Amino acid sequence: MSKPYRVATALLCDDVRIEEGGKPMIIGISSPVIGFTKFPAKPRVWVVPIIDALEIGVYPLSFRIVNDAGEKVFEADGAFDADEILNGTVAPLGPFTIPLDGPGSFRLEAGSEGDFDIVQTWQTRLESPDQAAIKTTGDEEK
Repeated sequence: MSKPYRVATALLCDDVRIEEGGKPMIIGISSPVIGFTKFPAKPRVWVVPIIDALEIGVYPLSFRIVNDAGEKVFEADGAFDADEILNGTVAPLGPFTIPLDGPGSFRLEAGSEGDFDIVQTWQTRLESPDQAAIKTTGDEEK
């Protein structure tokens, strides 16, 4: 059975602020490969799924972040309310921290009732301080 929506992709970023009028401002977008200066790390992030409505209606929709070990490190349950067929609806989730023990990957999955699809995967690696996208200092959760 096809889903009434498609989560096309997702962005990982440092912050999302809502402007007057309700428009989200996405700050510090990360690439799919993220460098850290040390591990373990606990970056504080936002994930911004981009959803296409394929049918009009209200549908259950859950998101989860899963690490290399298959453990869920973040979950959000909700509903997608599509009042028109439209592409590109953003649904900011966060902020939350992602515990990372070492280089590897984590992924965003979306779905409902046990039927989840992988939306986006981010790779993490150790880099020198002048190359790293995220400077890990030990106080990322603040």
